Amino acid sequence: MIRKKRTFWLWAGAALGSGLLLRLWFVVHMSLVDGDSLIYGGIAKNWLLHGIYGFTQGGHAPNSVDPTLIRLPGYPIFLAACFRLFGMEHYRAVLYVQVAIDLTTCWLASALAGRLFGRRAALAVLWLAALCPFTANYVALPLTETLVLNSIALSFYAFARWLDSGAAFNRWLWVIAAAIAWSILLRPEQVLLAAAILPA
Repeated sequence: MIRKKRTFWLWAGAALGSGLLLRLWFVVHMSLVDGDSLIYGGIAKNWLLHGIYGFTQGGHAPNSVDPTLIRLPGYPIFLAACFRLFGMEHYRAVLYVQVAIDLTTCWLASALAGRLFGRRAALAVLWLAALCPFTANYVALPLTETLVLNSIALSFYAFARWLDSGAAFNRWLWVIAAAIAWSILLRPEQVLLAAAILPA
């Protein structure tokens, strides 16, 4: 039994290590900060510097910032936190944070599969998620996708834990609510996540 556990953790560590290398390769060789990324970044910067959720028009004085509702506040909140911790407009640090978040998403998907179908399924899902280039490449762009995938994985994992605990009023219900709310703050169509989970 101990040997099986050790083997599982060795393979799981290898999957996460491989996933880390893949994501770092995308960050180093395929990163792109342009378009919508700069829109989110501009909003986050103005929010931090001037306390205004908006775009800079011309100069850098607070009165040159026009308030906007063009984007939901979830990703600007994330960028503002990263800018505060790592330096203003330090997008490379943002990408590395997204690498960690995406690997957490892989782990959540694996943990969910393990609860539903067993340890072999958990390992298979972890390898598939860690090495999937179609989701791994999102970490190289400062956009909402990485955080949205994480909130979806967290919502379903928390939902499974809530059901296993007897569907009672407990901490997993709060995790579900927080994950869904955060997901909706990131992208408006994530209301569909709530529509999928709340009736159940």
